[in-house]
Parts: sequence; structure tokens; C-alpha cells
Amino acid sequence: MRYPTLNLGDAKRVLETWRAGEPRAAETTWRGPEGAPAFDVERVEDVVEEVYDLRRRMGEPEGASKVYGARFEGRAAGLVHEGLDLPAPVAADPEFWIWLTFGSGIDGPAHLVTWRHGKPGRPFSAQDPNYGLTTDLEKGLFSRLWMRAHVVYDPGAPDPYALAERGSQDLWRSHLLRTEYGQVPRVARALLTFVHPDESPDEPRANTDVVRAMAKALRRRHATSAFELLDDDGARALVREVYDEVTRS
Repeated sequence: MRYPTLNLGDAKRVLETWRAGEPRAAETTWRGPEGAPAFDVERVEDVVEEVYDLRRRMGEPEGASKVYGARFEGRAAGLVHEGLDLPAPVAADPEFWIWLTFGSGIDGPAHLVTWRHGKPGRPFSAQDPNYGLTTDLEKGLFSRLWMRAHVVYDPGAPDPYALAERGSQDLWRSHLLRTEYGQVPRVARALLTFVHPDESPDEPRANTDVVRAMAKALRRRHATSAFELLDDDGARALVREVYDEVTRS
């Protein structure tokens, strides 16, 4: 696929002009083999409209609500993943996400980032990484939403994105998206469904301290074990074993 990109330096200059109230356009660079199908740039506007609709349906959070933030991102994740329909190699390029926010010809993505992470009444006041100005995909709002949906996507389920709606921000950002084991879908799903089981998805089975200890144990084990070779049963057994280990100690 050919897809649009914007480099970090140009995007920072664009953001500075937006913050100064003198917006300027960014110059897009396309990547990918000549003659390959091109990314449909109109998808961005469609996705942004869907996320705004979700925001309207959910209403506004009361203050800095972590519960609201987790629920919003959980529901928005599937909209971004399905709407953009990206091959994984494109989604792995930080400069695509930078383009989405600053080079797509609309400012809706940046306004959503500001609403989610900025200060009320201050345009474009979120920290730069939230706009995608980083090589860490977990820090950018839109790349994080895509990753959250992608790691638990189940095309055979009635709702392929149902699991994306479970879990706290701490679980997702610290113990799934920032970790190497969290990029192994079977292990990520096993940890998520262990902490937030089907019978009580909104009530975590393990408290924050236990989950953090489990994450440390999983990191240690992943350094010497190939989690990628586990099947679903093996991943669930791994997570249960780690839970038993940390709760015994």
C-alpha cells in the first residue's frame, strides 16, 4: 500500500503555528511501491466523525475521570481500527500517525486529542506526544487506539472489538501496549480476560499491585521463553501460573 506520511520536524512546526493561531498546511510525503493501492485519505474524516459521534453519545466526563477515559478509548478503538483498515506495516510507521493528525487536511483529529488530553479552553494544549509527535506509538492517541483494538481483535466473535472495551488505562498503557509480551495477542488477551473475566468484566479480579507484579513476572519469563509459540490454552495457563506465583509470595 502507498500511504501518506509527515515527518516529526515539520509536524512540530505546524503545531506551533496552530498554537499561535496562524495555522499553516503541512507537506505530505507518500511511501510505498509505485502502482500499489493508495490509502483512501477520506477515511480519516469518516473515522473522526464516528469518534465525535461516540463522544456525543457518551457525554462529557466530570473532571479528569479515569473511568470515562478508559471507556471512551475502549469504544473508540474499534472505530479507529475498523474505519482506517490499515495493514500492520503502515500502522507501525509513526509518521503515518503524525500525518493523520497534522497533514490530513482537517483539524478534527488534533481537536479530539486536545479534548482528551489538553486543558479546557486552551487550543492544542495537550503534550506533544499525545498528538503523535513521538516514535512511541503508545503515547499518540490515535495510534494507541488502533493498537488497543488490533491486539485483541477477534474476527470470529460477534463483536470483534469487545475485549478492547475492558480494562483500565493503567492496564492497557503500562502492562499491555508498552510491553513486548503485550504484543503477543494470545498473551495479551489471556491477561486481559484473567483480570477482567467474562462473568464480571467491569470488576477486576486482581488489584493494581497484583497486576503490576504479574506484569513484572511476565517480562522476566518472556526474556527466556517464546510466548509467541503458545496456543490460547497455554497463554491462559501462563497467566494463571504467574498469578498464583505472585499471590503466594
